[in-house]
Amino acid sequence: KTDWTQVNEGGTTVALGSTGSFPVSVDFEGQTVKYVRISGTESYHWNTTENKKNTSITIGDLAFYGEEDTTTPDPDPTPGEGEQGGEGEAATPIESSKITVDSVNGTFELSGVNGENPAVTNDQIKAAIFDDNNQTYWTSAWVAGDNLATGAYYVMKLDGVYSVDRLDYTPRWHEASEKWACTGNIKNIIVEVKVNESDEWTVLTGETGVDFSSLI
Repeated sequence: KTDWTQVNEGGTTVALGSTGSFPVSVDFEGQTVKYVRISGTESYHWNTTENKKNTSITIGDLAFYGEEDTTTPDPDPTPGEGEQGGEGEAATPIESSKITVDSVNGTFELSGVNGENPAVTNDQIKAAIFDDNNQTYWTSAWVAGDNLATGAYYVMKLDGVYSVDRLDYTPRWHEASEKWACTGNIKNIIVEVKVNESDEWTVLTGETGVDFSSLI
């Protein structure tokens, strides 16, 4: 079961689809995690005739909450890293220094700069989406068709095995005109997790994802 809510500043929550601000949160319910993949089945496109032909995903900001799971061996330990917490401690934001971009399907745009000129690095992608600024963003390479799960993705890797409580997703915000209606903003999101690189992905949001298109 995945519990989606809209979380406003100050920690208050309103039902999905109500008027208000992002982020939306996916409840991991203490899942043991090292890798997280974000994709989707639909995203916004400014040109409705293109919406089912070429798709991408755009991320404005992300945040993780949880603590390091000291009861599960890390299959790929990061040298020099110590323990961050233990079982039973209150969930706290996981520092961005503990997270790396493992892989993406390519970059179309990074905060207004074309992803092909100059080439965009994983460190630049991370800096754009873990900066508490939804006007800096990353947009994946385009994929053909309307099913993002077949090609557009973003994979994160934590520096250890964590018990993760939730992930907050914020799409790109364009103050001047588009607001939340920016090309690539995910309308139907899929979140998957695993511990070992060789493991199969576990889907937390259902195969068809979770629809919050009413907010975009």
